Parts: sequence; C-alpha cells; structure tokens
Amino acid sequence: MYTEHVVRPVAEQGGTSFTPTEVFKKEAAGARVFGNNDRMNILVLGIDYNHDEKGIIYTKGARSDTMMVVSLSRKGELLNVVSIPRDTQVFLGDDYGYDKINSAYSYGGAEQASKVVSSFLGVPIHHHVVVKVSGAKTLIDALGGLSINVEKDLDYDDNWGNLHIHLKKGSQILNGEQAVGYARFRMDEEGDRGRIRRQQQVIRALGGKLKEPALVTRFPEIAAQVKKTLETDLKPMEMVDLANLYSAFDFKQMRSGAIVGDDAMDANGISYILPYAPENERTVRRLLKSLDWVTKGDLRVRVVFKKASPDIAYRLADLLADSGFDGVQVQALEDSDSRDTQTTYLIWFNKVSRLEGVLKSLVGTEMAVRADKQDSGRDDDLLIVIGDNEKGDWAEVPTHLKQSRPTSNYREDSRYNGDFIPRQLPPSRSNYDEPYTAPEDEAPIADEPEGEDVMEQSYPTFTSPPPVEEPPSLAPESSTGEPAVSDPVPAPPAPQPVELTPPPAPQPAPIEQAPQPAATPIRQLEL
Repeated sequence: MYTEHVVRPVAEQGGTSFTPTEVFKKEAAGARVFGNNDRMNILVLGIDYNHDEKGIIYTKGARSDTMMVVSLSRKGELLNVVSIPRDTQVFLGDDYGYDKINSAYSYGGAEQASKVVSSFLGVPIHHHVVVKVSGAKTLIDALGGLSINVEKDLDYDDNWGNLHIHLKKGSQILNGEQAVGYARFRMDEEGDRGRIRRQQQVIRALGGKLKEPALVTRFPEIAAQVKKTLETDLKPMEMVDLANLYSAFDFKQMRSGAIVGDDAMDANGISYILPYAPENERTVRRLLKSLDWVTKGDLRVRVVFKKASPDIAYRLADLLADSGFDGVQVQALEDSDSRDTQTTYLIWFNKVSRLEGVLKSLVGTEMAVRADKQDSGRDDDLLIVIGDNEKGDWAEVPTHLKQSRPTSNYREDSRYNGDFIPRQLPPSRSNYDEPYTAPEDEAPIADEPEGEDVMEQSYPTFTSPPPVEEPPSLAPESSTGEPAVSDPVPAPPAPQPVELTPPPAPQPAPIEQAPQPAATPIRQLEL
C-alpha cells in the first residue's frame, strides 16, 4: 500500500525523494493516525447480501450480518473487540423507533450504523470498515487458509442465502468459504452468542496468519484482495500506519467481549435481544474506554491456588468483594499446572493504577507484582496467585471501603460469568415492524441539533448513574429501651465512599482536528 499510494504517485510526478524509514517509525505512525486521541474505535460491519430467486446477489436493503467495535491504542499495545448481536434491540431514531441494530445499515449505510452504535454504547466511533462476505472468502484463500480448531460438528444449508456449512470437529485448515461459514453459523441453541465466539476465534487466527514471514512474497496479491474486500473511510496511509503500529501485536492477547441481554419475542413472532445494561456498561468501560474510567465493579479478578487452603483463597475473594470488586472468581489449579505457586503474587493484564492502593491495603504492600501473558481463552484484568504456604493474614476491609453490594443492581448470572445465559422473557405486545409513534400522553422530546438521533428519555443508557439506595429510617427508643411508636427519625447521612462512579467519559476530539489541550479529568482517590 505504501508503494501503491506513496511511491508510485510521487514517481509518476517526477519525484525521487522517499522517506520510508520515517514512515515506518511506530511513534510517528501513532501520532499521524491518532492525532490527539489515545484510543480509536472502528466499527466493523460484515454485510449479509440478499439473493433474488435466481441466486443473484443484490445489495438493496442489505443488513449487517456481523457488527463489532474494535478499539485500538496509539502505542499499539492493546486490541479490544466488543461484538454486538445482530438482534439487539436499540433506538434507531425518531423516524424508525426501536428495531434490531443490524437494520441500521439498511436505513442509512455505514454512517447511520456508526451513529446508532455510538449512541447505544456511549463511545465515539472514529472510522468504519465494511467487509464483503464474498471478498473475505477470496482473501482467506489468498492467505492459504486459516488454522481453526472447529469446536463441534456443523451442518447447515441455506440455498436462498447461498450458505452451505459442513464441518467436522477438530483442528484443521479451513479455506475461505469454510472459514466464513464457520464464522457465520448460528443455527444451534446458542444462536448469535455462539457465532460471536466463533467470529472472534477467526479474527485471532487471521491476525496470527498475517504475521507469518512466508506471506511477504504474496503481499501484492493480498493487498489487491484487501482493496476488493473492504470499504472504509480510512485513508490508505492511515491503514498503512495502523498495520505498521500493530505489526508486532500478539493476537492471542486480543481482549474481547460481547453485548448481552434477554431473549424476547414480539406479538408477530420476531425475536429480539433486550440489552442488559449493568453487564454491558462494565464491558464497554473495560474494553472501549480509557482505563481512567474503569471502576472496581468493572474489574475482572481471578484468584488461583494449588496447594494452599481453599479457605484462604475464598477469604481473599470475599474481602475483595466487600471492598467493591464485583467481578471476582476463584479457581483451583490442576497439579499439572506449571505456574509458579511457591509465593503469593499479582499479575496485571489490564493495569488500572488508581486501584493499586485498594489492593495493597487488602493483600499487603509487600506482595510481588509480576509480568506474564494471559491464559488462552481468558479475559482477566488481574490475576492473584496464592502461594502454597500462604497463611492468609489478609487485612480487614477499611470502614470507608466497605460495600453493601446490593443484589438489586446485579444479577447472579452476569457477574464475571463467561457463560452468561439470559433468561427467556414472555412475548411483548409491541409491533416492532411499524415505525415508532409516541403515545398521546407522552411528553414531547426536545429538539436536538440536526444530524443527531434523539434517545428516548426512559431508555436505559450507559451514561445513566446507578440508583442510590436511601438508608433505612430509625425509630427513637423510649425510656424503657423499646422503640417508640412515634414517626421514624431519619438516620444521619452516611459518609461518602472514597470511590464514586466516575462521570460520563468525555467524547474525544475527531482524528482530523488540530491539536487541542485535553481537559484533565478529576480522579477519585483510593485509600
């Protein structure tokens, strides 16, 4: 791409000055493509083209078959992916009301889809990439196929959609048609949720394949297929800079998540996924926003032990939970596990500096911190390894950090559970095929600037603050020591906890804007 879009045009104009050494410096690449931003979010859409009765592809009214947001950093040290199920019900705007999120593309293309996803997730979308299914097959064939561990036997035929999937369980090399079929399969009990997992599996395999040295001799063919496969608002040199910036990234360390929700069906038998806000808010903060906005409740902490007493591990997990760490899991390691468990230590995979003080106050300031890679298939932010001879002299939770952990805000099946299975809801009475019309007794929505969608005020958004529980009222005691029958007297106001839910993350400036001084966020201190 550098040769095609820089060297060739300059040479055709008679120029002879090229500076490839400057172009391929990663710091310069990050500065050019990110501008003043530390993070960049790219919406990736896979288009499910329609077929007529003769099997001919046509694009009118096509919906996005795949939708995910890829978050990158200007230093190239992270690559996070959040997938959105195609049946997720969202507000598309005044003209369309509530509908499946994959219909946004059919209404207004990639621009409309970007606007809807940005409003739904509460994060900016800087660029979009549209992947053509037919081109993806050809690209994978040009790469020589992908090594995929097929999780189970898959058999499905869709003559109308020209989709035929017949795969056997086990590790194998899949050609383009097989790999795309594997990523698109959803005709089982998991539906979109299983497909999202397989899509992310294919992305990791594709990233690893692109780093093979043997592909250097085939770059011209691969670049030509990329050009045919992708439609994007990224400029050619921006794609060169991103490719250079992530040339050394280990795709096994790619972090991924998915929007989750409850299964529902309307009166017409159309199925939807109603997004579950608390779990989705944590996923978005962890993977798509700056670490400055990650709270204790968002962090995924795994406590592992081998020969130490399970009581010690579970006591630490309880202390962390009582301090506000909602996503804590405990795991007993197999005897065959080669991990060093002689002493107790921490491993940060997604370091949040402002939470270090809380951890040190609980596990001790002398606990060692080591560096290591994430276990395959895991998505932890912090790993705590309990030493074999650990005595478990953990500190008590300081009063100002003690959390009541109300269960009304969190469901048992969503707290750091990779096998999240939403409950089945009864069919709704709404007809989602018709454009949304507000009831007569509903207050009119205020006008917004032209070009922006209006979110219904009652719809739960990611920026809504959590409900605040009022302290219980206390009744005064009589002279006999028994509670008086008089009106209850409110309890004195409870002291404010040290860590508060941070305000909504500021929207970063567009990539193309001139440098502007960034506002310094107010950070809450952890004792």
